Amino acid sequence: MAFEINCIEKDDRYNPYEAIISVGGPNPDGKRWKLTQQEVIQWIAEGHEFFVNSGGKKVWVVIGTSKYNNPYIKTQSDEYEPNNLLSLNACPW
Repeated sequence: MAFEINCIEKDDRYNPYEAIISVGGPNPDGKRWKLTQQEVIQWIAEGHEFFVNSGGKKVWVVIGTSKYNNPYIKTQSDEYEPNNLLSLNACPW
C-alpha cells in the first residue's frame, strides 16, 4: 500500500531550505495520518511507499542524503518545479 502525502509541517513555512518536521495525508476511511520525517525515512527503509500527487501523477518520495550525510525525504525528479513536497500546503493540525 502506498501512502499519499498531501501536506507538510516545517520549521519555517516560508523558508524552503528549512527541514520538514512532519508530513500527513488521508487514510481510506477519511481520517488523516501524520508521521515525522524520521518516521517516514524508517518506513521507506522498511519497504513502505509514499507519494505526492502532482497533476494527477504519482511522484514517489525517496530518501536523500545531505552533504553532511543526514537523511531527509524528497520526491524523485520530475518535470515539475518547485519541489513537490515543499510546494504542499501546511497540514491542518
